[in-house]
Amino acid sequence: MTDTNSLDVSVSNDGERILCKAHSNEVCEQCHMDWTEHNALATTLKQVKDLPPPNAPNPVRNAQVNRLKEEGNKYFKQVNYTEAIRFYTMAVELSWARPLMSEKSSRLF
Repeated sequence: MTDTNSLDVSVSNDGERILCKAHSNEVCEQCHMDWTEHNALATTLKQVKDLPPPNAPNPVRNAQVNRLKEEGNKYFKQVNYTEAIRFYTMAVELSWARPLMSEKSSRLF
């Protein structure tokens, strides 16, 4: 695996692709790097003109998540880690169940 902290990269002359700096290749066998997927994703994202609006927070759901978290905190302070973990897990699961996009925004894609 390549150490991503020491990657030497350059940008193509047209400014559209990432290349290995040493050999100016998108796919460089000598450097064991392949920027093809990254460059394809960047090209696709450049075509998106209008980003969907962010979701409005759901105050009821947020309150439920906070209540579960607070219950977990209560049990944690009582050194009842099993119950604390149970409540924290429910809070996380409920939090992850929130939609990332509103129905209206998802229709834009």
